[in-house]
Amino acid sequence: MKLRQVCKLVSSELLARYRHATGVALASCLALFSGATLAEEYRLGTADKVHIKVVEFNRDTLVPTEWVILTGDYTVDGAGTIVMPIIGSIVASGLSVPDLNAAIEARVRKLIGFEESAPEEPVKDGAETVLTASVEVVEYRPFFVAGNVKAPGAYPYRPSLTVLQAVSIAGGHPVAAEGAEWSLDRDTINAQGTLRSLDLEETALLARQARLRAELASSTSIEFGPVAAAGGTKDTAAAIESARNSETAIFERRQTEIARQADALLQQKALLENEVQSLQEQIDAQNVQAKLVTAELKTVTSLVEQGLTTSSRRLTIDRMAAEIRSKTLELQTAMIQVRQAISRSERERSALLDKRQSDVAGELQDVQNSIDELGQKRSTTLSLLAMLQASGSTTMTSSQLRTIYSIVRVDKDDQSTEVIDVPETTHVEPGDTVKVTIEVPNQSALLPSATATP
Repeated sequence: MKLRQVCKLVSSELLARYRHATGVALASCLALFSGATLAEEYRLGTADKVHIKVVEFNRDTLVPTEWVILTGDYTVDGAGTIVMPIIGSIVASGLSVPDLNAAIEARVRKLIGFEESAPEEPVKDGAETVLTASVEVVEYRPFFVAGNVKAPGAYPYRPSLTVLQAVSIAGGHPVAAEGAEWSLDRDTINAQGTLRSLDLEETALLARQARLRAELASSTSIEFGPVAAAGGTKDTAAAIESARNSETAIFERRQTEIARQADALLQQKALLENEVQSLQEQIDAQNVQAKLVTAELKTVTSLVEQGLTTSSRRLTIDRMAAEIRSKTLELQTAMIQVRQAISRSERERSALLDKRQSDVAGELQDVQNSIDELGQKRSTTLSLLAMLQASGSTTMTSSQLRTIYSIVRVDKDDQSTEVIDVPETTHVEPGDTVKVTIEVPNQSALLPSATATP
């Protein structure tokens, strides 16, 4: 009551004396009381955004001063708090707007040692001002819509929102038009088409599997196993033949390519081996020349010792022997390099074949995984088809379908989750999840047939 009187006094006085300050004071008072009135019962929670303003009124001059550093928009974080400059973290989750307003005022007063006195009391030293805070919800946390709606997801909340309005915001029901036919015949046709597609895809995978197994075994031909033609139709038989022809062409092309690469490495190895043979012949020739020069050197040395020839001839023969040894070393080095090239060619050929085997084994595993996945899809489709066939060619209108609305809500006290079936006029709260379920008549009678094998 004291705060309301102060606001009225400030508004009337400033209207006559300070027009600029009046706007600030009135805005503060209106924000304070309108926010408390409209959202008195609303409890704040994570993701709510509030606008906070702190104002100080001087009782002598009646001039309001806004604490700009504290004024602004704040979002309640995951811990349920808001963090304000200077005063720090304040718990907001679970509080009403007036409660949060009072908590902020108390925190500010405690921080600055502020003591407020009533208007009828004598003004104390340091108590000639009145400190107020206003809190206003500017953005509510979102609500969610899930289930049988056109556009499920999160949407901004607005006050007094009902379940029916929430469903409308999410696009309504996919089959909500009154009198629109929802036929099980259509679903049966779709399931049969899906089953045929799965059969054709499995046929292609089985043919590929046979080709990969032949490649892995280094066979010269593919042995295709028996493939059951779904329904025995001409189209399926043609698909089987087409898949086999395609895989055979791929098999032959890949066999030719791998053989070409392997043969190229073999030819390279053969050329290198011929080069080794040529180098060996040159080395042998150099060895023969070395023996002849050595014998001649012995003879010339003996003649030089007897004084029958000059020493210059012996030097010439020595030079020839050194050249022969140098040439022999060059040929031996070249032979080592060629042998290394031969080893490298053999390794490349082995790596080529090993990589091909590894790639084929990986492809084979991928194909097997795809076949297993198709088997699961086929089993599911067969179960669905059995259920649809058991239901017969029933055609229903939307008026025969039963729509069930439920709200998934988290309890603010113990944080537990509860699911409540509600009418369409129920009000939605921020953070709620509206779940929409379409129930088919006699659906429980159809479920046992889903496990039957057609």
